[in-house]
Amino acid sequence: FVQAVVKPRSQGLPLILYGHSMGGWISATYAQNYPNDFYKVVLSSPMLKINTGGIPLLAGQALTGCMKLIGRGDGTMKGAATGLEGENFHDSASLSEPRFDYYLKLRKEDQALLTITTSFSWLGGALSGTKKVTVPKNCHKIKSPVLLLTAGADTLVDNAGAAAFAKEVKNIRTECFEGAKHELYNQKDPQLQQYL
Repeated sequence: FVQAVVKPRSQGLPLILYGHSMGGWISATYAQNYPNDFYKVVLSSPMLKINTGGIPLLAGQALTGCMKLIGRGDGTMKGAATGLEGENFHDSASLSEPRFDYYLKLRKEDQALLTITTSFSWLGGALSGTKKVTVPKNCHKIKSPVLLLTAGADTLVDNAGAAAFAKEVKNIRTECFEGAKHELYNQKDPQLQQYL
């Protein structure tokens, strides 16, 4: 996609890679595997370690492995969200209710924006992939300057992963928004302006 679509359309301008949450994990992995493609990299609340609610990584990997082994890899995890039912501002990862309402309306109107349920296979891949992306030798492959933005009150990702990543990447600037939730782009105006 980068070679066939992005680069031809960029008309030779330097490219900046931006990734939020799971996209941040994918972006960090991309920057490790293709270190010369992007001029700069911005990671917003990157999923570099999943908040497992205290469940040890090995237990999570064992569970997902067993579920895949018995043919239930595509099965949904108990308590995982499905679609948009039950979504509300109070339990959201947003600090701006008008922005939360706006994005929820957009997601309800466009099937492509619906949230899907977390499967055991997805979780297994995410647990092993996020562990791999923070390995020092992989972090050392990144050549582009990185801006790493984290949310101090994030409950979806474990910021320990971002800290481990930041410790190993050579050219990195970090910014933590204390009190902010996961969706840094859904803060109130003063914080959002700082983020932007």
